[in-house]
Amino acid sequence: MATTRKKKRVLTKQHRAMLLRIVDRRIREVSETVGELEQTNKTREQEDNPAVSLLEASGASHETECAHMLFSREGILLKALMDARQRLALGTYSGLCETCDLPISLARLKAIPETVSCIHHSAA
Repeated sequence: MATTRKKKRVLTKQHRAMLLRIVDRRIREVSETVGELEQTNKTREQEDNPAVSLLEASGASHETECAHMLFSREGILLKALMDARQRLALGTYSGLCETCDLPISLARLKAIPETVSCIHHSAA
């Protein structure tokens, strides 16, 4: 079955402005989360007590590993959001999938403004 190619869409100024507001809000949210994770990590480091039991240390180690993974994930997301913000601010973002060059749905862009791929080519 042949797929029909949709006409390429260039985002309007209104769409760019809306997406820029969404990206700015998400950047603030992720930055706050990163700040909270950093504060939690500092608090844990200050509370390090060599007299804790092995079981407590094991649980704390698991929590620390999870916090590091979350911190890394949030850092990657923040970088993607900053890149999206730059593309939107410069007017270089067309809203087209980098893989198939077809338009990314506006609903997808609103939900995941940092995305560079359509739903069919998303890595998830």
